[in-house]
Amino acid sequence: MTGQRDFFISFTSADLDVATAIDEAVRGAGFTTWFHPRDKPAGAGIANWMETALEATRQMIAICSPDYFDQKSAYSIVERQSMFWENPKNDAPLLLLVKVRECKIPRLIAQNEYRSVVGMTGAEAGASVVEWLSGEQARQARLAAEEVGRSRRHPPHFNVPGSRNPHFTGREVEMERLHERIASSGPGAHAITAVKGMGGVGKTTLAREYALRHGTAAHFGGVWWIPAETETGILTALAALAGRLRIPEKPDQAETAREVCAWLGAQPDAAPWLVIFDNAPDAAAVKDWLPHGSARVLITSRYSAFGGIAEEMSLDVWDEDTTVRFLRERAGRGTEEEARALARGLGGLPLAAEQAAAFLRERSTVGYAEYGARLVQMLARKPATMTGDYPDSLYATFAAAIEAVADREEGEAALAILNICAFLAPEGVELKLFTQVGATMPEDRFPDPPRGALGDTLRCGDAVAALENFALVRIGKSDFGQTLTMHRLLGEVVRDRLDAAEKRHWAVAAVRMVRAAMPYASDEPQHWGVTARLTRHALALAPLDLGD
Repeated sequence: MTGQRDFFISFTSADLDVATAIDEAVRGAGFTTWFHPRDKPAGAGIANWMETALEATRQMIAICSPDYFDQKSAYSIVERQSMFWENPKNDAPLLLLVKVRECKIPRLIAQNEYRSVVGMTGAEAGASVVEWLSGEQARQARLAAEEVGRSRRHPPHFNVPGSRNPHFTGREVEMERLHERIASSGPGAHAITAVKGMGGVGKTTLAREYALRHGTAAHFGGVWWIPAETETGILTALAALAGRLRIPEKPDQAETAREVCAWLGAQPDAAPWLVIFDNAPDAAAVKDWLPHGSARVLITSRYSAFGGIAEEMSLDVWDEDTTVRFLRERAGRGTEEEARALARGLGGLPLAAEQAAAFLRERSTVGYAEYGARLVQMLARKPATMTGDYPDSLYATFAAAIEAVADREEGEAALAILNICAFLAPEGVELKLFTQVGATMPEDRFPDPPRGALGDTLRCGDAVAALENFALVRIGKSDFGQTLTMHRLLGEVVRDRLDAAEKRHWAVAAVRMVRAAMPYASDEPQHWGVTARLTRHALALAPLDLGD
C-alpha cells in the first residue's frame, strides 16, 4: 500500500456484493479507495493492514446493515470506532454512513450524515453514493477531514528514503512485534531495538517499511534515518539534523552530534523521536551515538551481538511456503511444484525471491525450471576473484537480471546508470542528479552511455523502467523528486563484476557528477538541503583512490 486515499470502505462479508459495486462506482468517478478484497497483500495480517490503510485515508465509508452492527463483527467495530475517537465531535466528518439494509445506527454515530440506498441494485447504489460524494457539502467535509488527517502524516522532520513497498509481504508478524516493542517502550535502554540477520534477509526493508508505515506525526515528533556503515556517515547525518533543528554547529562535528543526541533524548514522552541506524557494522560503531531518554532507536545489522546496548530481534530467512507463495503471486504464474523447486535454490532469501519473481514476470516465456538452470549457469561463470559478502543465490539472481536488462532497447544506458549508482550511497539517488547534471556535462567529462539517454525524457524513462522492472532499483519519492534506491548487496555485485579499468571508469563518472552538482557556497542556508543530499554520496566515494 502506498499514498493517501480518499475513502476506506468498511463492510462485512454479508454485504460484499453491494460494497464491491459501491467501491467500483466511487473509483470510477475519480476517487481513490482502500478496499480489502483488492488491496490487502496476500499473507499480510488483517489487523496490520487495517491500521495502515486507516492511517492513510481521509474518510471512511461504512456500509451499514444489521450484520455490520452485529457485536460479532469485530473488524467493523474496530474500524468505525477508530474514526469516531479520532474526531468524536464530528466537526470534521471522518465517518460516512451508507445504509444498504434497514438497521438501527448506534447512538454514538447516529449524528453522522448517511445515505440510504436500501432496495437499490448494486449499480443504483453506487450511482447514488457517487452523487452524494460529488456535492459541495461532501467536498467541504473532505477538506475538513484532510486537516484532521494531517496528524497521521509524517512529521516535518522525516528523511526516510524511498516510498512504501506495495508488495511488502512475509514479515507482517515481525512488523507487529517491532511496532509493539517500539510503541510500548519507555525511556532508557529498552527503547533501543536491534534487528539483526544475514545479508539479503530484509532488515533494511523491514526498517524502512516500518518507518514509512508507522512513522507518523501521531506517533513520533520526528523520524531520522542514519546510514551507519561508518562513523563519518553517522556524524554527517546527525550534523544534517542539527541544521534542521537549528542547533548551533560546533567546531568539532562529534560535539555537534552529541548535542543532537542529547536534544533527541530530552523530547517529551508524548512526542518521542524515532532514530534508525541502518547497516551498523557492530555494536561499537553506534554505541556512542545512540540517543537515550525518550528517543526510540532502531538498529539494523548483520552483526549478531547487541545484547549490551539494545533489545535484540533476529530476522530469519523465509520458510519455503512463504517463498513459494511470493513467487507465484509476484510472477503471476507457475504451479506450486515449479515454484517450490525454485524456492529451494533461493535459500529463503526475500531479496533473491524478489529478483526471481521480477525476472519471471518480465520474461513470460521463461519457465521456472529454465530460470533455475540459468541461475546455475550464472554461478558457473562467476569469476573466482569475486569475494563479496553475499550468498550465491543473490549473485546468481542479480547477474541474471543484469544480463536481461542488457538485452533491452535502452539496456546500455540502463546498465550505465546502474554502474554509477553502485558507487554512490544506496539510500536513494535523486534522478535529477543524472538528468540535470549528467546530461549537461561536457562529453569529455561524462560517458555516453548514459549521457545521451539522460537528455531524452523517453529514453531515460525506458532505461530506468528496465531497471525497475527487473527489481534492480526501486523508484521512490523525496522532497526533491524521484529517487533510485539500490540494495547495498546489489552494489557489491555490480562492482565485483567490473574489471579494474571499468571500475575506475564508472567511479570517475560518479565522482564528476557529484562534484558538478555540489554547491560550493554551502554555508548559505538555501544550499544546505542539496549539500546534505550530496554529502552521503561524497562519503561513499571518498575511500576511492582515483587520482582524478
